[in-house]
Amino acid sequence: MYSEQPSPPQKELPSQPDAELYQALRSGQANVLGILYDRHAGLVYGVSLKILGNSQEAEDLTQDISRQGNSLSNGRERSYSDAGI
Repeated sequence: MYSEQPSPPQKELPSQPDAELYQALRSGQANVLGILYDRHAGLVYGVSLKILGNSQEAEDLTQDISRQGNSLSNGRERSYSDAGI
């Protein structure tokens, strides 16, 4: 017999646009990194999985990208201004 489990409640994310969160991250507000991760990790993982075809590699890449974001919040930022980011 099938018993449907209720979905866990969705975490409500702040409504600020990503550009504002990115600027806050650049100004040293490391707490926004978690918001950006929660907002985009599923998409990053999904695209990585589609391209790589391997769930472990997709998970690893998602974590690598997260670590790069963490380096932004710790002042080890590369210049993205030329890329328009």
